[in-house]
Parts: sequence; C-alpha cells; structure tokens
Amino acid sequence: MTHTVRVRTGARLHFGLWAINAPAGRRFGGVGMMIAEPGVELTARRVERDRIDACSADVAARVAQYLHRLRAIRPDIPPVALYVPVMIASHQGLGSGTQLALATAATVLNVAGEAQFDAAAWAHQLGRAERSSIGVHGFELGGFLIESGQRPGDRIGELIGRAAVCEDWQIALIAPPQTVGLSGAAELSAFQQLPPMSEATTAALCRMAVDDWLPAMARGDFATAARTMWEYGQLAGEYFRAVQGGVFASPRMAQLARQLHTEGVTGIAQTSWGPTIAVLCADHIQADALRAQLAADSAWNDLSVRITRGLNAGAEITIDAQG
Repeated sequence: MTHTVRVRTGARLHFGLWAINAPAGRRFGGVGMMIAEPGVELTARRVERDRIDACSADVAARVAQYLHRLRAIRPDIPPVALYVPVMIASHQGLGSGTQLALATAATVLNVAGEAQFDAAAWAHQLGRAERSSIGVHGFELGGFLIESGQRPGDRIGELIGRAAVCEDWQIALIAPPQTVGLSGAAELSAFQQLPPMSEATTAALCRMAVDDWLPAMARGDFATAARTMWEYGQLAGEYFRAVQGGVFASPRMAQLARQLHTEGVTGIAQTSWGPTIAVLCADHIQADALRAQLAADSAWNDLSVRITRGLNAGAEITIDAQG
C-alpha cells in the first residue's frame, strides 16, 4: 500500500518584532496573523527515484534544498515525487520560506512513516524561525498570534496569545510592482546595523498587542483591532526607519497608507520587511470598495491588490491511500 500526502497552508503576516538586539532577556517576539490566500500546496508520494515538479525553477530548487536537509537528519527517507503547483511569492513579507519548508517536511516525513509532525522541531532543523516564530505557530494553529520571543536555548519563540479572526473581516494585500523586501544576507546586515530597541518601545508594543489588540480580536471589535494595528505598525516601523528608509519600506506604500488613513481607513500595517501592506477591512463590501478605488485611480492602478481572509486553522494535511 502506498499513499499520497497533500498539504495546504496559508501565508503569514507579521506586523513587527518587539525585542531586537537586547542585551538580556527574550529576543524578537511580535504579532502576526495567518491568511487563507496566497498559500502553499504540496503533494508527496513514494517513487523509485526523486522527482520535483514545481510552479517555478526557484521553488523546485528550494524544495530540493529542504529535502537534502531532511535526509541529512533522516537518511531513511525514501525516494519521493514532490509536486508544488501553488506557492506564495517570495520576499513580499508573506512568510513563504517557512510555509514551504514545513509543508515539505510534513509531507515527506509522512511518506517516510512519521504520522505525527512536530513543526517547531523541524522548523529549527531546517533553519527557519531564527527570529520570528509566528509562521511556525501559524502552520500548526492558524489565527491571530502573539509570541513572546526566544530565550537562550529555545528552538522557537513561545506562543502567548491566540484568537480567531472574525469570519466577516477581510484583508487587502497591496504591493507595488517589481519590488521585494529584504532577505538573506541583506536582512541579516540590517538587523546587525540596528541599535537595541529601547525598553520603552518594547513595553509599548507588548502593551498594545496583549492589552488592546488580542482582546479586540477575540471579541470581534473591529474598530479597536484596526486602530491598534495602525498604532502598532507605526511604532514598530519607526524603529526600522534607519534600515528600510521609513515606517514603510516602500515610499509609494507609505504615501498610500497616509492617504487611506486620512480617508478614515485605520487598519493599515506593513507585513515583515514589506513591500506588502495589509489593510484590515470590516467586510467584503469595504474590501471590494477599496480595490475598486485603487483600480480607478491612475496613481495606484498598477498596484497588486489581493483580497483574502483570516485562516483560523492550521495546515490541512490529507492522505490518499493507493493500492
């Protein structure tokens, strides 16, 4: 009996770390959310010789690297056929690397006979979650997530808060064309250049996340959630101004955010290094109106606009048995 394992996971939004280059205590931490689209779809099955088919050569190469690292730890992994028809765009602030790594590990290890998948352990083994752990917790649980950061010796940051995202709420993902956020060596260099985040900034970000944002998400209080999203993003982004050029990495996204905020749209924040900004909308009517507004304006009609929703469950893993 052989079987095919399928994994479907969403993307990760990250609204800012809250403890960076601190001389002591926890490091990183922060707030994020899983969204239903874009996402990663990956299937694996046992074959006689490895084969990787993906939506792009870059994705295929990344999957091959993860497979190589998995085999270095688990030499018993058999030859597998891996197929990745759907993938999150890289370097847009959507956590593509962690979701692809975990989807690869979950499918391949299941084919190898490991029914229970420990996302935290394998994320560490695959070199993910070195700073943010939101994507790992999101892969397992979905929802709106707060993690407290890493202590010395921790594999990933501890999850300290989770709430479901209101089913009516929509998220508009807006990004400029042909622009990417920091990654790899450039990202590492940026962190090294930053001074320690002040205790006052860390305390303010923690307070906003735990005292205001999390309870608002839990009770479906859109006004408070949207206002806190803006305030958190502004304070977190101000700290990164020195390495990303402003509160927002993209000057165009900064201009759009200011315009929308002036028009009364409050739930706006950059995700990770950007360039994507996320706009929290109360329902599909507001989201559709925002998309139509941007499409009708020559200043913005070249922007990528995707409407999605919160993802309140972990990665979907299905197994099809074959005789």
